[in-house]
Amino acid sequence: MNKAVLRILAAICLLGLVSQVSAIPLTFNDVYGLGTVVSGEPASPVNEIGYINTLIDQALGSGPTSIAGHLYTRTSNDFGPLPDAMDDNSVRDESGGSTGIDVTGYQYLLGKYDGPNGGDFIWYVGDLSGEVDIPQTSSPWRVNRPGNGFGLSHWSLYNPTSVPDGSTTLVLLGAALSSLWLVRQKLGRA
Repeated sequence: MNKAVLRILAAICLLGLVSQVSAIPLTFNDVYGLGTVVSGEPASPVNEIGYINTLIDQALGSGPTSIAGHLYTRTSNDFGPLPDAMDDNSVRDESGGSTGIDVTGYQYLLGKYDGPNGGDFIWYVGDLSGEVDIPQTSSPWRVNRPGNGFGLSHWSLYNPTSVPDGSTTLVLLGAALSSLWLVRQKLGRA
């Protein structure tokens, strides 16, 4: 291997590291949105899983649909067939922090926004890896309600998968190939 190959390997490592550094901002109107549930109470993991699964079963772009005292609105985003949400190894953070949420290996992210007629917003994050940021308040999706929206109470991640994220794979591949090159260089000089 020559210096050009080493530079390429270093670039692969750097690309992997850079892609892990910045968080992806999720919004209420982006391509990752699955839908909303108003009021989203109660907010136990079992209830949240029910909300997600109800949204999955709704037609794209439907709602608000009243089901069991909740208003469900499904976005038009088509993710193809989606698996039901489950509670296996779910993660919940009640600190109210909306930044730096590592969604690597999860499929659903639920943000709970509290207040009278507050609700939940669910994103499909199965195609993402690394950290995301979600809105701190719910005002953008409360279009027919006065006021500034409600603050983030907590977020939850559901459906862990075992697939590693792409940037980690790039870093490991680049490091392994660089190590092999260094070993070859040392053996060649001995």
